[in-house]
Amino acid sequence: MSSRGDSGNRVENDAPPSGEQEAEPTRDNFFITYLKRLKGAGKKPPPIFKWNLDVVPTFLFTGIALMVLAVIEAFGLQPYNKGLLSYLPSFGASCALVMCLLVSPGAQPRALILTHIVGAFLGVSWGHITKSLPEPLNHLLASAFAVPMITVLMMMTGTMQPSAAATTCLAAFHTYGEMKDQGFMFLVTPATLGPCVLVFLAWILNNLIPWRSNYPLWL
Repeated sequence: MSSRGDSGNRVENDAPPSGEQEAEPTRDNFFITYLKRLKGAGKKPPPIFKWNLDVVPTFLFTGIALMVLAVIEAFGLQPYNKGLLSYLPSFGASCALVMCLLVSPGAQPRALILTHIVGAFLGVSWGHITKSLPEPLNHLLASAFAVPMITVLMMMTGTMQPSAAATTCLAAFHTYGEMKDQGFMFLVTPATLGPCVLVFLAWILNNLIPWRSNYPLWL
């Protein structure tokens, strides 16, 4: 009897505390789960090529919108030789929203216009804060602070659209022109003018196509 009792005690005493038993598998499970997540969700991708009639107005409307912005800059702003712009690379992404993904929240007027303006303000402001640093470090740091800020603001307000983050980055790299405006004219043109033109053209053009949703869904 006593020997069985002793062996039972030895088994009990050799067992590690329950907290130690649970701690190691938890760490292992975290890393195993993380490694599995790195493989992706494994879902079936959409078709590589999908033809539908809607690609025709998308192609035409996007080209028209960008050409209008180019004409405004070439014939309306450049003659003044003040470094004013109406055409930004980020407006190409905006065209993809308002001329193709027009039912997305980021394609609606409030989202498209205000996020470009606020993003430009953040970019120019951070450019001023970091201007004492050597180039290009000042511009790089300005964009590294400004872009996360506009991204978070868009998340919080339900106005997420990536082209505004690109405009923010461009504003951080903006060099002051002849206007002696310390760069804040960038908020007027192109950051306000460009999106307003795109929204107006999207309103006029998208509603010509009967199978497309009414634009805008809301202001």
